[in-house]
Amino acid sequence: MKKLAPLLLLAPLALGSCGLFNRAPKPVTTAGGTLTDAKVTYDANRNATTTYTAWSGGAGKVMLDLYDYTAKTTVKEGEATLAADGKFSFASLPTPKDSELSPYTEETQPTGCTSTVKVSDKGMRSATAIFRTDATKDVSVMLMDAAGKSETMGQLFYVDRAVKINGKQECKNALVTSVSDINVNFAKGWNWVTYKFTTTRVDDTTPYTVTYTATNGVASNLKWAQNVSSAQALNLNTLPFTLR
Repeated sequence: MKKLAPLLLLAPLALGSCGLFNRAPKPVTTAGGTLTDAKVTYDANRNATTTYTAWSGGAGKVMLDLYDYTAKTTVKEGEATLAADGKFSFASLPTPKDSELSPYTEETQPTGCTSTVKVSDKGMRSATAIFRTDATKDVSVMLMDAAGKSETMGQLFYVDRAVKINGKQECKNALVTSVSDINVNFAKGWNWVTYKFTTTRVDDTTPYTVTYTATNGVASNLKWAQNVSSAQALNLNTLPFTLR
């Protein structure tokens, strides 16, 4: 997974006179929640509805994998007990090995695109947590939701230094205008990012807009569930940078 894509979306802090604007982010040290079964359906207008029901995958473990770029394979670096009702909790998160850290990569701007995205330290290296179950049902799991014209996911990233990535990229062709709006502020260590994809598409011929956003934290509507394939998959490949 390369893009701050499998890097990207969570509810932004309201900034006011309380002085939060200058508050440095804090790294995430634990992770957990309650797994659910999720089913995404679409109506005739391509509006999504996600139905969540009780976890049916049984008791077992939730694994946290990282990709090792030397061994060229994913490696289990953490595990948590999974209860029959879907509850799990990682009391701590692993520190990636050097071979599990990947450098930041800036993408070449495609034809028809303009970008103001800036990275405060391009020497950063990162790793992406991949969660899966080892239970009656062995599946990839993630924080996700799909509702209306929007799909959202949460991704857990490790970075080896504090870094900010912000700005916009806009791409246009005859049919689609895509806008990526990135505003993430990483602490050294683990950080949650929320990615959100919203489209105005109604058919295959009418021009439409696709908006991608990436923000710090975990959006309140996200739930732990099996990684569900959807009709309008969250495509992070359009982002103007790569994080793995």
